[in-house]
Amino acid sequence: MFTLQRLSGIITLIFVIYHVWSFRISSLIFGTEVNYQLVQEHLMNPIIFIFYVVGVLSTTFHFTNGLWAGLITWGVTVGPNAQRISYLAKMRFM
Repeated sequence: MFTLQRLSGIITLIFVIYHVWSFRISSLIFGTEVNYQLVQEHLMNPIIFIFYVVGVLSTTFHFTNGLWAGLITWGVTVGPNAQRISYLAKMRFM
């Protein structure tokens, strides 16, 4: 999980930077309006669509695994039973 947390963090960072560039910064620079049609045209490219699916999954994993690890580190889920329950909750929301 340690390696997956780091890998998902890198993927999430790249995804967020690309997303902010695509729909916020570039629209300010080039004066384009961000609307449904722009997003639809953007996601029609299969490579970008796959990148978005991987980015959202990576972000979800990174968030839920970080919460799970944080609960253990901060001493909220101390025993094995509490850690198992929090792991099952993590897997349900992923």
